[in-house]
Amino acid sequence: MPRYIGAPSVNQGIDWVEIASQKATGVSSISFIAGSNGVIFDSTFNEYKFEYSSIHPATDAKDFTFQGTIDGGSNFNVAIQSGTWATSHDEAGSATSFAYDGDGDQALGTAYQQISDEVGNGADESVSGELILYVPHSTTYVKHIIANSICYRSDNYVVNYTTSGYFNTTTAVNGVNFKFASGNIDEGIITMYGLSMP
Repeated sequence: MPRYIGAPSVNQGIDWVEIASQKATGVSSISFIAGSNGVIFDSTFNEYKFEYSSIHPATDAKDFTFQGTIDGGSNFNVAIQSGTWATSHDEAGSATSFAYDGDGDQALGTAYQQISDEVGNGADESVSGELILYVPHSTTYVKHIIANSICYRSDNYVVNYTTSGYFNTTTAVNGVNFKFASGNIDEGIITMYGLSMP
């Protein structure tokens, strides 16, 4: 059952303010849509952050992903320009890597954007991290995004996965949806915060 905090006051200084939190148990996705259950995506805040904690997939080796909406959640298909890279280290301590991940980026694609790498569904495997969305209410500029995730991959590697880019639209973004590439979110929590500058 989702737990919503409700919209905070505008005068919050420069601290992150919790807006809403949802706990997932066996759901296909989690959405944060403006005007629904206290969620806001307006000029109250300059930046919006989503912290995802111990997100566990029902299906093994699936990427955790997100997409935005400009129509209140009817469609999640905003064009994304992105770049991705990853560092990894296996559990045995014998292999490491640091590399650009061309399979994870998009060139104005409308698919869900990858923000982790093949998360395992073992009892101790999951992904945690944060996604920051800058000035989503702007009707002048594109909406910059950056996500940083740490996951326990299905092949027993720890992977630090970073995605950056932008929603290529000058229409206000008013919602975000998170899901695995396939299969349900077995368990986990996503919390939304806002940051306003003085």
